[in-house]
Amino acid sequence: MLGILMLEGTGVEKSAAGAAKLFEKASVDNDMVAVYNLGVLLQTGRGVKLSPNKGAELIRKAATAGTAEAQFAVSQWFSTRQVGARGAASGRAAERSVLVGGRTGTLWRNRRASVSSGA
Repeated sequence: MLGILMLEGTGVEKSAAGAAKLFEKASVDNDMVAVYNLGVLLQTGRGVKLSPNKGAELIRKAATAGTAEAQFAVSQWFSTRQVGARGAASGRAAERSVLVGGRTGTLWRNRRASVSSGA
């Protein structure tokens, strides 16, 4: 969560590179939300060196482990045919990947919960 706050500059100094370091640390402990978030940063080059293939690999890893936002991102890549020859998402598909805990991620979870509850 601190990584998201740092990425957005909420209550702490805004630093995409600092957030990426926190996600990387948490990824070592197999925190799949952090794995997903790091994958998104790698795909967009935000705070890290741009690495779309590595980013896609991490997002797929998180999706396989059951992280809903990662599963959604992967489904979007395939449904919009935005997956390249090596399985990495193209720029447009990567931009649709949202960080878990970020405003968009929170909105997605809330929307998913309201649909699940029949609201």
